[in-house]
This record gives sequence, C-alpha cells and structure tokens, in this order.
Amino acid sequence: RLQAVLRTRRASSGFRPVIGIECHVQLNTPTKAFCRCAPSTTAPPNTRVCGVCLGEPGSLPVASTDAPLLGLKAAVALDCDELAETLEWDRKNYQYPDLPKGYQITQARTPLARSGKVQIDDRTIRITSLHLEEDSAKTTDVLDHNRAGIALAEIVTEPDLRSGTEAAAFVRELQQVVKRCGASRARLEHGELRVDVNVSVTQEGEVRERVEL
Repeated sequence: RLQAVLRTRRASSGFRPVIGIECHVQLNTPTKAFCRCAPSTTAPPNTRVCGVCLGEPGSLPVASTDAPLLGLKAAVALDCDELAETLEWDRKNYQYPDLPKGYQITQARTPLARSGKVQIDDRTIRITSLHLEEDSAKTTDVLDHNRAGIALAEIVTEPDLRSGTEAAAFVRELQQVVKRCGASRARLEHGELRVDVNVSVTQEGEVRERVEL
C-alpha cells in the first residue's frame, strides 16, 4: 500500500528519477592485480600482503595477465562493441588511509571496453565502459590490507534506469552475467560485487545537464 501511495505521489509531482550505476566486480584471479599474493575475503587481517600491497619503497608492481583476460570475458558477455587493442594503466592520486601507496593503478583514460548493454525485461541498459583497477584496503575496526591490490573491473552504465526496481533488476542481471562467463563469483556478502548509485531527479519532458559539486 505504501509503495502504491509513493508511486501515485511521484506520478502527480511530474518528477522522475534518472539513475546511473557504477559496479565494482572482483575478478576471479589466482593472484592480486600487481603481485603474487592470493586474494581472500575471509583470511585474518593483514595476512595476504607483501611490499607491493603495502606500498613499501622499492617494491615494483608486475601486472597480472589473468585480470585483462577475465575483464575481456566480461566485456564480451556484456556485448561491448569496442575492445581496447592495447592495455594502458594510469595513476589516480589521492591520499586516504586505505590506499597505502598514495595512488591507485587504474584505467582512467583508456578503458578495456566500451559500448556494451544489459537487457532487463524489455529495457536495454547501456554500458558506457568497463575498466580494470586495483582495490583499496578495507577499513573496519582495523585497517586490513588483504583487499589492497585485488583486481577489479569497474562497470559504468549510462543514466538509463528510471526506478529503484529497475536498478535492482540490473544489478541482479549483471551479477548473473559475470558469474556465467566465469569473470567473477560476484558474491555480495563477500564484497565481490559492490554498487555505487548516481541519482538525479528531473521533470517529465525536461532534459538537464549533469552538474557535479
């Protein structure tokens, strides 16, 4: 009954949500993205780390060959039209306790794939890009670096979703896609699939430019 009332109020107000999603998918690699440490979401804190994970001076990252291959599997499964011919990495610099190096290795300018799609019912949700990056550490009651350096695929949609119901349906379908192709186990309870939601509100028939503050 409450949902019916809310739907009626939304309809009478003339406003509608515009939703885009960023999903971080942990790739099912035998090692982390840039070192030989084995990924684990259940090991005791700070037991799956090395000098590369901790950003120690003199440690040199060496890129995994598994992460790009699994990323490409996911890109093909998402029907991406554009696949990168070369693999390029960037440094995203920011200072935060869960980032021991002071920067994240990512693909800010040259994603692995672009222009994909996911079908939910009769709607096509466009995928803007899929790029690879390394995960940060995890802050709970302790700063746990086991997660630092784990290989991720970040999947970004266009703002094509129009309700929370559609957003949830999209995430469920995306989870099944990456699991079926073997790119990820995508277990929500282990943090192997994490979702950031970008929401705007606009009136029917009105086109607004996104403004970031």
